Amino acid sequence: MTSCLHRAKNSPRFSGAFIGLLLVLLLQIPAVHAEETQDPIQNRFDAAMAAIDANDYYEARRLLQELVTDYPTLNRARLELARTNYYIRDYDAAAAEVERVLEDPDVPASVRPTLLAFLAQIRDDEQGFEQKNNWGSYLYSGVMYDSNVTTGVADVIPGSPVAATREKSDWAGILNAGLSHTYNPNKPFRANDRTGFFLWQSQLTGYYRAYTDENDYNLGVITARTGPVWAVADKWRFSLALQGDQYWFGSDRLAFFTAINPTFSWIFGPRTSIEVDAYWQDRDYNDSEDEDQDGTFWNGTVTLSQFFFDRRLGVQSGLGYSDFDADGDGYGYTAPEIFVGGTLEAWNRGVIYGRAGFRRYDYDENFALVTALTGDNDREDDEIRIFAGFRHQIETGVLSNWTINGEYVWTDNDSDVRIRNDLSGNPINGVDLFDYDRSQVTLGLSRAF
Repeated sequence: MTSCLHRAKNSPRFSGAFIGLLLVLLLQIPAVHAEETQDPIQNRFDAAMAAIDANDYYEARRLLQELVTDYPTLNRARLELARTNYYIRDYDAAAAEVERVLEDPDVPASVRPTLLAFLAQIRDDEQGFEQKNNWGSYLYSGVMYDSNVTTGVADVIPGSPVAATREKSDWAGILNAGLSHTYNPNKPFRANDRTGFFLWQSQLTGYYRAYTDENDYNLGVITARTGPVWAVADKWRFSLALQGDQYWFGSDRLAFFTAINPTFSWIFGPRTSIEVDAYWQDRDYNDSEDEDQDGTFWNGTVTLSQFFFDRRLGVQSGLGYSDFDADGDGYGYTAPEIFVGGTLEAWNRGVIYGRAGFRRYDYDENFALVTALTGDNDREDDEIRIFAGFRHQIETGVLSNWTINGEYVWTDNDSDVRIRNDLSGNPINGVDLFDYDRSQVTLGLSRAF
């Protein structure tokens, strides 16, 4: 009787050397004793192996448990049961089966060290799995050239009016830091033929962009985010996060946003996945002069990801739809979008990436002043945004384990609103009030701790 070792996609980490040792072990332990080589036993064992091959570990465990209950001396089946329990993360049950085999005096002395190594691996992974609190932190520092500082709020708060005549360029310094926490209650659950896990993840991040000259456009954001995650490795993942964002603009508090963000990812084999992301947000501005931008915003996005060349190349494409129900005239809109992007491991420790997207803003109505100047209460904007970047992790030297990040973002907004007359009705040179383009180039260093 032969059997192959299969590392499940959702199995714990094995080293190649350990897999080899365990394979030698299983080949040396007889599957059945000589007096028990009946075809029904062989067939039952083969059925369990087929379930393992199909990654149906719960079915394999059931079949193997029945087999060793009927034939307690089948050490080969008992070790396969231990391995299956290990994949399911039932470490105590896995260790118990290995210890049961070690108690058998007929087990060859040559394989006992490998049995002990397997037992040590189980206990080591069990100890790591029982770490309920995991902390992490992140730091980024960089510089930016911004060709159109006056649209600096628009990329965080869509819908802000922008006049091309106010366009200014400037350099800025950027600081971004974050702290993350994952709570793992160590309560796996069964999801059909897989093992799933429940986690609670939280993040606290701070972002600040300080311009060299145009300090009135400095932007600061503190974000707190927390929520549960249910995940089945290489199958699906669902998260539900509650998020709060406090914004500063210039030296003043600008607004506080509250959001709920459910996300569901479904994985179709090693190369394909689909993610559905929803985002609902309540926007509350501090100053009365900005209260027209108060309102509710929601967005839904579907993204298809495909990987090639051993996952070195990833291609993404998707569709989205946004709706902003603002309190004031001229700010509310709906906006369908389409985008494509990709990532490529271009060199050792180096990744390049890019994305291009198109979004059409259909505003609920125009600003009252603009309507008076144009006689048109309709407004549609077409936005094209393209970005490309790279990151490279430094391997040696003083900056070992730091990552160099570079990115270029180009945004072009084309509106159908054009002012041709003043308030008295006199013709003037046309002004494309909402047309603008913007280039941002950033370069910085980051590290996760």
